[in-house]
Amino acid sequence: MAINTFPTTYDVNDLKRPELRVYEALLESLPDGSDIFVHVEGIPSFERREIDFVVSIPGIGIAILEVKGGQIRAEANLWEQYNIKDHKWHSIDVVKQLDEERRMLTSILRREFGIYYPRIKNFLVAPDAVFDMDRSLPFIEREQVIDQNQLENIADVIAAGIASINAGIYFGDAEQALVRAALTDVGLTYDELVESSYERFHMTEQLTYQQSYVLDMLQDNRFIYVRGGPGSGKTQLAILQAIRLMSQGLKVGVLCYNIGLSELLKHKFAGMAEHLQPAYVGAVGKGLAGYWGIDVPSEISQDETNQFYDVTLPQLMLERAQSLTDEEKFDAWVIDEAQDLNRGELRTLEAALRPNAAGIYLFGDPEQDLWDREGEVPWTPAFARLSRNFRNSRKIAALVNDLQPTSSGEPMGYLGGYQPEYVVAADRQAVFDIAEAKLQELKEKWGWKAGQIVVLTIANRHSTHDKLRTADDAAYWKNFFDAKDVFYGRSKSFKGLERAVALVIIDDDLNWDENLDDFVVGISRGRDELIVVGTDSDLAALQRVESHFNVIRLGKSTARS
Repeated sequence: MAINTFPTTYDVNDLKRPELRVYEALLESLPDGSDIFVHVEGIPSFERREIDFVVSIPGIGIAILEVKGGQIRAEANLWEQYNIKDHKWHSIDVVKQLDEERRMLTSILRREFGIYYPRIKNFLVAPDAVFDMDRSLPFIEREQVIDQNQLENIADVIAAGIASINAGIYFGDAEQALVRAALTDVGLTYDELVESSYERFHMTEQLTYQQSYVLDMLQDNRFIYVRGGPGSGKTQLAILQAIRLMSQGLKVGVLCYNIGLSELLKHKFAGMAEHLQPAYVGAVGKGLAGYWGIDVPSEISQDETNQFYDVTLPQLMLERAQSLTDEEKFDAWVIDEAQDLNRGELRTLEAALRPNAAGIYLFGDPEQDLWDREGEVPWTPAFARLSRNFRNSRKIAALVNDLQPTSSGEPMGYLGGYQPEYVVAADRQAVFDIAEAKLQELKEKWGWKAGQIVVLTIANRHSTHDKLRTADDAAYWKNFFDAKDVFYGRSKSFKGLERAVALVIIDDDLNWDENLDDFVVGISRGRDELIVVGTDSDLAALQRVESHFNVIRLGKSTARS
């Protein structure tokens, strides 16, 4: 693993002589996997416009290096630098420069880290000067100054200085990737985008788990509701909360409303140790009813479906819950996409709790109530909000955020990404033909594997979806987890799930009042790449956010390259 320099195209011959000496010393002494950022540009609100070097060391933290070449000295309360042109010493405000650079860097990093930063340390590097190690320097600790004699061991000096800081979050691979995103917004070629997709997915999962401090803050509450928009890490935190409870020896049930997400939850827990297996994991309603021995008719008419699942079944389940013995009851329920459960179902779960139970833990987003079940929490829980979207590329997240600003999180993904594409079809039937052509292009031209792609419709099932659903549910969802083939589904049934690429087909007239939520869920399922196929009228309905799209019409080429 090499040392990385950013920008990757930077010509080190453009460095000034003192800077080049420092750069070469860094290359010689830094551990593998470290990053060197050269001439980091500032932001307009700061007087300083550039930082000479920013160095990130995995497992350690971040260093800011201000290089002062030539002769410099510390006299009384002043720092001075010798000017060879007029042969005079001139005062330099090193302290102000270092302070300004630190504030500038933390402002840049705020987009990625919020208020919790890794450890950051400023250093003044003087490659042509020498200072006694026990020398007291004006307004700067001696450990912050790296002189000519220390240049050979510059990495050790930096690491020791950063280690002396007590505050700061752990600086692992995920955090290092965020620093890269903040300081470079590195533009990947499309080939690099495809090749790095799996690695980025695992890093994102690790990052969302690091939001566990939210659970720490709420741990003394019996009822909690953690809210967050698409990609904010709700499911990961729900799983983590269940693990925490089961680690205490508690009987835990993990629930959601839709079958697809319930299959994901089963898949996640299946590989865990026996003591971390929930007593029940799956869908509320038919699934939990079966677990409790309640008979559910195999066939229900379309007209009776809503009445049965929204009224009759919840009443039967409430009666069953009230008759459970303490041994049959649960210590805790963890509910993902909690906005989909109605008041009756939540009351049933409360009735199925043991005396002195741990509680009920909700994770969801009221803005994504796709099933119109008018869910209402029957208690006053402790609330927390996840305000950052880690899953999607920042360009996809920005589109989602503008469509649903009251719910969606600030774009915080590792990847800037490519602008989402909107491909215009002549009519509603043509959207399917164009979508099929785009699907083949994604696989054959751009190198995406079939198992990385999901094709989602907004209203009705795709014809391929219909064929796949003729089999039982288990076989259908096994196709998703096997990740060998393109997966077909409807956006609302795919809520809580994701793939690297989402190809979204607008198969019904887009209406802000009726199906916007379905559309938002669909487009937020793609982590790295998003392609939407619709008509001109659909595009007109999206006029407010049209600038987020690269609009493609027949005969024009894609922007991917």
